[in-house]
Amino acid sequence: MKDRIVQIRLPRPEDTDIHPRLMVGNRGIHAGDVYTALFPDGWHRISIEMSWELTGPESWFIATTGYQDFSPIGLFVNLDA
Repeated sequence: MKDRIVQIRLPRPEDTDIHPRLMVGNRGIHAGDVYTALFPDGWHRISIEMSWELTGPESWFIATTGYQDFSPIGLFVNLDA
């Protein structure tokens, strides 16, 4: 089976919620979703969470220890991993 590598994207323009969902493939990300993401040193499993204190796309963050300084927006993830 061929890997499906997709990029985490900004929310759809019609998503006007104060905490809009980031997009991966054709679906929105949910808090707690886990992905295998490509970082400069290779592929790593990460968990993505959402902060209620922030609004807009920047409310989403990587909760996995060691990766909190990276934004999930723009990461490439393997949907088959």
